[in-house]
Amino acid sequence: MNTMLPIKHLLEQRRMVFGFIHALTRDVDASEEIFQDVSVNVLEQSGRQTPIEDFIPWILGVARNRVADYYRKRGRSHPVPEVLVEAVTETFEQNAENRDEAARRIGGLLDCVDELPPRQKQIVEVRYRDRKSVAEVAAAIGWKTDAVKVALSKIRKALLACLRGKQLVEGAEL
Repeated sequence: MNTMLPIKHLLEQRRMVFGFIHALTRDVDASEEIFQDVSVNVLEQSGRQTPIEDFIPWILGVARNRVADYYRKRGRSHPVPEVLVEAVTETFEQNAENRDEAARRIGGLLDCVDELPPRQKQIVEVRYRDRKSVAEVAAAIGWKTDAVKVALSKIRKALLACLRGKQLVEGAEL
């Protein structure tokens, strides 16, 4: 195997990998640090006898793990709910030709979540990051289940309006 192949792939996909990391961290300095860790991993893997069959899913998995390690080492939880991490990963894997656009949209969604009022943001975090049912969200915040359902509906509409305002989606319906 040509040991330069994984390194060559990484260099060819640098923008995409960095965009993926940045979509998960939304911090340029953290993204740069994590990208360096990913690069070291690629260098370590370059000497393997077994070639990397599907580079994009492999490198995104490495990057995803390095983002988690970055936050774990700092004693902080990942700022992005796991459901969004999974969506980001799937989007990057499935849309090779549209990765830059996907990174822009995902970054926009995360910005829109940040713009939510604190209570709405808490509901999103409990529901999606913590993967709680609507009933569990209601119990966690002291609301009735129906009130949480209404709040989630309003949050989704607010996020869609925000994405439309950023011109990241057209005509999408909830």
